[in-house]
Amino acid sequence: MIIGIDLGTTFSVIAVNGKVKLMDGYPEAYYVERCDVSIIPDPGGNLIIPSAVCEDPANPGKFIVGAAAKETAAAGFSPVVFSKRDIGTNVMHSLGDKKYSAREVAKIILAYLKDLADYWRTVSNLRGPGTGTLPFRDLNDSGFKVEASAMALPKTVQV
Repeated sequence: MIIGIDLGTTFSVIAVNGKVKLMDGYPEAYYVERCDVSIIPDPGGNLIIPSAVCEDPANPGKFIVGAAAKETAAAGFSPVVFSKRDIGTNVMHSLGDKKYSAREVAKIILAYLKDLADYWRTVSNLRGPGTGTLPFRDLNDSGFKVEASAMALPKTVQV
């Protein structure tokens, strides 16, 4: 089974080849029959995950990612919406009282997506030969590509 992570400019997604059933009590995966792929939701049941980050107001220096970051922003905190177009530039994003490069913001989002993928693999037994990830081939910055692949799941498959 292969787990793919698509780090998008505005939204990201986690997908698994084949039809999967997550454990009872967890949000349901969405099966796309024509592609034989299941879209794995975040804990809130969102199939597409906002590529947004903000600093956790209760824990400075810690981050909130995805839909929770957007909800936190609605309460008065500003998330950083990651843009892949900024990788390799000098554009900096403010999170709390620190500034982060686009590469650093991407690492925060990818770490969150990796943790979600690991979580769903663990609670749903989504294990099998060939488990790995399918991200990172469209990023222009090869240094980031290598770093991102290394922090993904244990085995990386590039197509």
